[in-house]
Amino acid sequence: MNSLLSKINITISDALDEQSLRVENISFSLPFFKGMFTSPPRNYDYPLVNKYYHLSRSIGNNLLSLTNGEPFLKQINYGKGNIYIVASPLQREFTSLVQHQLFVPILLQMAFSSTQAMDLYYFTNQSAGIPLPINIKANGDVLENNKSINLIDPINNTSYIPYITQGERAMIFFNNAIQRAGNYNLTIGDEKIPIAFNYPRNESRPIYWTQNELDSLTRNSTNITIGNYPITYGGSSIAVNSRKLPIWIIFIIFTIALLIAEIILLRLWKNRI
Repeated sequence: MNSLLSKINITISDALDEQSLRVENISFSLPFFKGMFTSPPRNYDYPLVNKYYHLSRSIGNNLLSLTNGEPFLKQINYGKGNIYIVASPLQREFTSLVQHQLFVPILLQMAFSSTQAMDLYYFTNQSAGIPLPINIKANGDVLENNKSINLIDPINNTSYIPYITQGERAMIFFNNAIQRAGNYNLTIGDEKIPIAFNYPRNESRPIYWTQNELDSLTRNSTNITIGNYPITYGGSSIAVNSRKLPIWIIFIIFTIALLIAEIILLRLWKNRI
């Protein structure tokens, strides 16, 4: 195992530490845990660790750490993927992680983080780059293997050729070329990827004009008139009847009237008998 890990510059100590500890720290700020927790848990019952190996602290991200600060679960970027290393075997005699409620979400997150998913939508005036959902090398607008990349508008039957930059992950830029909100198809060679654009949310930021600005805007208009009509409030304009009888009193009066009528009817009926 060490010979395999040494090829990717990962070292694990040969000595097994039998000090019983507990997982105490979860690195919530790392992208790995994005969407896993609504808020950091308090008074959380973390997994126990009875035996573990010492992992290097300087390489990769420490996802889970022990009470003594030693890394327990590490995420190491390697090539186009990630390597995850646990400081102990997953048998019950070593750790209770497998029986803990953290185990399944962590496994799912490992699977999700291995895929390069796109956002649900982007904005039409977005100036920031959009990461490509696949690993592909690019330089300017030229892709490896001479693949072509286009954004197809199925409504208007038009296409856009984005600019591409290559860093840790290839990014595409449309430079405000997208004007219509809706669904598009991003084609990379023979592969078709759906992508959606929405209009910016500027409607929640209202802009107000002063009277002078309105006058200047409508000065040359023949069908718009801006008038100054004062609003007066008072007894003559608004009549408020504050003496309305509450409805519960009406029901009480009606009930009492029915009881009186019932008593009278019973007495009359008794006199006839």
